[in-house]
Amino acid sequence: MTFNPSKIQPAIWSRLASIVHKNKIGSAYLFSGPEGSGKEAVALAFAAMLNCNAKGDTSCGSCASCIRFTSLQDEKLTLMFPLPGSEKKDSNASDPLKGLSKDEAAYLLSAIESKAHDPFFQIRVPRARQILINQIRELRRTVYLKSMSDGRKCVLLFQAHTLGKGIAASANALLKVLEEPPPNTTFILVTDYPAQLPLTIVSRCQNIAFPPMNGETIGSALAEKGIEESTSRLCIHLSDGNMHRALNLAAQPSEELLSQIRDFVRTIMKEDSGTWKSFSQEFGRMSRFSPEEYKLRIALVQKWFHEAYIARTGAGNGNNFSEFSEDISKFNQRYPNADLKGIHTVLDNIVQAPDKNLYMPLAITNMLLDVRSHLIDSS
Repeated sequence: MTFNPSKIQPAIWSRLASIVHKNKIGSAYLFSGPEGSGKEAVALAFAAMLNCNAKGDTSCGSCASCIRFTSLQDEKLTLMFPLPGSEKKDSNASDPLKGLSKDEAAYLLSAIESKAHDPFFQIRVPRARQILINQIRELRRTVYLKSMSDGRKCVLLFQAHTLGKGIAASANALLKVLEEPPPNTTFILVTDYPAQLPLTIVSRCQNIAFPPMNGETIGSALAEKGIEESTSRLCIHLSDGNMHRALNLAAQPSEELLSQIRDFVRTIMKEDSGTWKSFSQEFGRMSRFSPEEYKLRIALVQKWFHEAYIARTGAGNGNNFSEFSEDISKFNQRYPNADLKGIHTVLDNIVQAPDKNLYMPLAITNMLLDVRSHLIDSS
């Protein structure tokens, strides 16, 4: 995928380019904003620009440094992301990569290669829930070593909010590095959830807040992948400025997507114990084995209820979700006083439930009951 950071987030990139031109490069940045807003891609591009020999408004992409950074193979570039493992089992000297299974190690090699070809690709190692303390220990061991080549070391921490999980041991270990940063080194913490990071970490970073990506940019990316215009329009609308979601949606047949949304909403409406049991078991398995698909399905239903809210209040033009206009109209007639904001909150909570180690079939059943309560109580 062709990638120009000045086009996907022009205001953000202008700010970053100005930082470089004025030689005001900080030791730590926090790239925060909604999922799919291009934070990881821009972080990679920023790291490349900091080491580009051409010293332009973007990295040239052709010098030796840019080639190495683009392939994610430069010694000055360190990528960090959640890995599977147990804090209790890790020793002070253990290498977190050695704890990976063969399948996990194979996935990681493939994922890094995919990330090099597509900066919007998300690295999600199976069973990984947090950036481990031993990853930070290994970083502390190596980041102060002198580099064999000229340039600026760049440490990129994807899903940085996972540093704060549990007793936040990883965050506390990183804090010591940020308090006394190595010379000529920049840390870039990337997260969708900055509020989950300890304030001590946030306070030592310059915050760069990313807005959702605009539809034109997403449309260009989909067109580059050969997606038909009609499918692209649907994906742009469903994505809500989330490039990852748009790309995932585009990989599925449109009719299948619409059917999934319709089935989910009908399951909520039906209030049938047998249907609910099957649904809860299916989504419970999905949350464990296909977490990204699980989040996507719920996000699409949230979009459906959001469109129901827009149709009720008259805030839209009435054509935003034409595929469901009749269904939404019937819903609003049947539940004219339903608490749609409450339903959105319930769905938000179930998205986060897997991270809380809940028994998911039960959590999903409770979600269905909670959504129903917002319909019945207000009708």
